Amino acid sequence: MRTFISLVKILLNMNFSISALRYKFKTGQKGKWETVAVFISIAVIVLFMMPFYILFSLGLFIAARQLNQPEIVLALVYIAGQIIVLFFGVIMTMSSFFFSNDIRNLIPLPLTPAQVIGAKFVVLMVNEYLLLVPILLPPFIIYGIGMKCGVLYWFKALILILLSPAVPLMIDSLIIILLMRFVNLRKSKDLMAVIGGLFGIFLSVGINIFIQTYMQNFKPQEFFPEFLAGSGSIVDMIASRFPPGIWAVYALSRTGLEGLGYLGLYILLSLALLYLFLALANKVFYKSVLAGQETARKGQRAKNDVAIKEKSKVSSPVMAIYMKEWKILLRTPVYVLNGLVGAFLGPIILVLMMFTKEGMGELVILAQNPRNAMYFSLAGLGLMLFTSGMNVVASTAISREGSTFWISKVIPQKPEVQVKGKLLHGLSISALSILLVAVIFPLIFKIDLIRIIAVTAISYTSSVTLISLGLIIDILMPKLEWSNPQEAMKQNTNGVLGMLASMVFMGLIALLTVLLVVLKAAEWILYLALFVFSLVLAVISVKVLYKTAAKQYQSIEA
Repeated sequence: MRTFISLVKILLNMNFSISALRYKFKTGQKGKWETVAVFISIAVIVLFMMPFYILFSLGLFIAARQLNQPEIVLALVYIAGQIIVLFFGVIMTMSSFFFSNDIRNLIPLPLTPAQVIGAKFVVLMVNEYLLLVPILLPPFIIYGIGMKCGVLYWFKALILILLSPAVPLMIDSLIIILLMRFVNLRKSKDLMAVIGGLFGIFLSVGINIFIQTYMQNFKPQEFFPEFLAGSGSIVDMIASRFPPGIWAVYALSRTGLEGLGYLGLYILLSLALLYLFLALANKVFYKSVLAGQETARKGQRAKNDVAIKEKSKVSSPVMAIYMKEWKILLRTPVYVLNGLVGAFLGPIILVLMMFTKEGMGELVILAQNPRNAMYFSLAGLGLMLFTSGMNVVASTAISREGSTFWISKVIPQKPEVQVKGKLLHGLSISALSILLVAVIFPLIFKIDLIRIIAVTAISYTSSVTLISLGLIIDILMPKLEWSNPQEAMKQNTNGVLGMLASMVFMGLIALLTVLLVVLKAAEWILYLALFVFSLVLAVISVKVLYKTAAKQYQSIEA
């Protein structure tokens, strides 16, 4: 047990870079400001979102209590949280168990497979708490106070919050380990990871669209009388397809031995899944990992043969860096899902969400009015800038190199040349997302071609500034110490800072647009002014990027 606890501490230390941050604060290195930025960003997001969520939970509890079923609020949030973990935990478990860099170091150590995968599972649990605790805590507190529950309720609530990610994560882990061992997926693990992530994304979007469509046709004045006239429980309806969820809800809402019985049932299920998970890991986990590495080595020999044949092919240094960035992005599922796929899904999801809103037909009619055409084209410009600004590829370009960044420092190419290749790579992804909006948006609102060309040109020019800002941020504060690829992108503060910088830039564009509209400038002057403004900022941002790279590259320590 001491060995297992020590391993958990080490993996948590690596996951959250605790020792590295402590060292930076003690030595006064500039990296400490990254930590400050993390806490500030999280605090801003929480302070902005949490009051709305608390009001929503309170309103739901009041409505449910009027139906004499206050436990509805517990059922909705607990089961929703577990569904989120179930579908989005597939990528996290696969990445942690099979793609993390520390696996090769852990296998030779005198540790059992159960100890290794168990410690990694604990780290996954801690990561999920960061999401689930803010989701579960407000409704649990509202229910406990509103129903005047005793000490036993709070004890059971604490246990269920701690166990909330366990069941879905263990289900994901069992599926992934079995697939990797017994199904011939070793040559296509990356593809399966991407497919699994896409499935989760499309499922969540589908659920969102279904709920919005259902709510448009939902008539409470007809539903509630019919429901109250019949028999049954809304909680039973919600959790009928997922029995563990109903056990957790009844453990909290029922008193005495009945509530403790449901809690015991939930704990027994968690322990049974844990035993099955660890037993399976002891037998097949190392075999799955080593088989995958063996196949990877065979594939590497084939790639080396191809590389020898193509040795005579020569490209420019900038294009070589550009192609290297594409290879780094495409060979890692987490990078593909958060970088490339996100650029395509963003516009599609936004458009699908718009179709579920009431009044869509009226918007299309308004867009066809010549007096409103300019405003809808500017809305298209805002959508293009938003999709481009949410691109985290640029703001994690240096971080994704990780411990191999020393290669970029020793190759005979200036930092300006290297960041130029990274800049082109980020621009190519933003160009794809902008082009997608430029095709879809006019089809919906019938915007004429001239206006779409104008706003697309402004968007492409503006994306130079957005990508440059992301690269500058990552050059100044790169996250090179990571053992899991998802840490370089999903757990990298630079992605959030890049988005915030993009929002500031979009605010400037919006301010200039409003000013010109108030001054009643001609439409062509409006487009020309926005293009010139974005072009000037693009030139300035690129020059700042090159100077920053020339100054900072050699001081970055991998």
